[in-house]
Amino acid sequence: MRVAADVERLHTALDEAQSTSALPDTATGHEALHDFVVRVRLDDRGVGSAPVPPGD
Repeated sequence: MRVAADVERLHTALDEAQSTSALPDTATGHEALHDFVVRVRLDDRGVGSAPVPPGD
């Protein structure tokens, strides 16, 4: 029963942390991450880096 009590306590702590978090419910940086990974991979292959648009 101790494991069940620990799990319940941890779920409660996570729920409280989530309710006070300023983070969005879903991730929003997928496109920026994709662009970054592509640039890094191209640099590693010696292809050169793609220009970074202003504001990114």
